[in-house]
Amino acid sequence: MGTGKGRGALAAPGNRASLSRIWTALVVLAACGCGTNPPQSPPAPPAAAAPQLPAVDALALARRVRANLDLPYERIDYSIELTDATGASEKRRATFHLAAGLDGKNCAYVVFTEPKSIDGFGLLTLREMAGAPPPGAAAGCGGEPEQFLFVPASKKVSRILYFSTNRRSSFCGTQFTFEDLEPLCVDDFQFRIVGTGVVAGAACYRLESRPRGQFSGYSRIENWVDAKTALVWKADYDDPKGARLKTAESAEPFEASPGHFRFKRSTVRNHQSGQATRMEQLEFSTAMPGSPPDPRPVFTLKTLSRGREG
Repeated sequence: MGTGKGRGALAAPGNRASLSRIWTALVVLAACGCGTNPPQSPPAPPAAAAPQLPAVDALALARRVRANLDLPYERIDYSIELTDATGASEKRRATFHLAAGLDGKNCAYVVFTEPKSIDGFGLLTLREMAGAPPPGAAAGCGGEPEQFLFVPASKKVSRILYFSTNRRSSFCGTQFTFEDLEPLCVDDFQFRIVGTGVVAGAACYRLESRPRGQFSGYSRIENWVDAKTALVWKADYDDPKGARLKTAESAEPFEASPGHFRFKRSTVRNHQSGQATRMEQLEFSTAMPGSPPDPRPVFTLKTLSRGREG
C-alpha cells in the first residue's frame, strides 16, 4: 500500500509510488455558568490493558493468518472512496475474485467497474503453491508471484516485475500497491511477536513481519492479529527508511465460511501524503461461477484483457 501520489491517476508499472477504526478522542468542554472557574476537559479514557494471551510461535500465527484466507473461491464487490489531503474525494466500485489452491496456485483478479473512465482496469495475480500443507496449515510458496496489469485506454496487458521497485507503485491511485495485492506468503517474511493489545474489544497478538526481499516497499509491518479468528484488525506499515507510512484498519467481522472470517469495511490512511482509501463491502459470495461451476476462466489473461469476468 504505497504513497499513491496521483490520487486519480492510473499508475503505470514505471511509476514509483501493502484492518479496525482509528479511535478519535473528542474533547468536550464543560459548560460555564456565571462562575469564574474556566471550563475543564474531562480526563482521557484509560488505554485498554494489554491482554494476557497464551504464548504462541510467531511463524505458526502467521500461518493461521494465511490459512484463514484460504477459500476455494470468493467474489467481493466493493464501494471504494479515495480521499486526498484536502478532503476531496472520488468514489469507485471494484470486484475482487480470489481463489486458493486453484490448480496449485493462489489467484486474485481485481477489476474496477465504476466510474466509466476506469471500467475494466484490472490486475491478475498468480502464485504457485509449494505442495499440499498439513491439515489446518497454509501452503508455502513455489515461486514468485506473476502479476499482469490491463489498462483499457491502451488495451494492453503489461507485466509487473517482482524483482523491481515497480511493486511499490500505487494500484490505480489507491493506497494499495502491487505488492499489497500479491497473495500472502509466509516465506516472504521474518516474524516476531512484539506484544499483545486490544482492537475494537478483540484481544490481539501484535505480530511483526519484516520482508525478506530487497524490493519491498516496507521495512516493517506490525499486524494486530485476532487471537480467536486470526483476522488482522490493524496493520502499521513503515517505509524502507523506517518511518511510519500508513495504517490499515478494518471493521465489522463476519464468518464468510465455516472457520474463515472477513471484514465488511476497511480503511487505509497514508500518514505521509494525507490520502486515504476506504472500502465497504457491497456483496460477498463463495458461489463458483460458470455452469458447471468452474472459477478457472476468471483467472486468465483472456478475462483480464476483456476487462471483466465471464
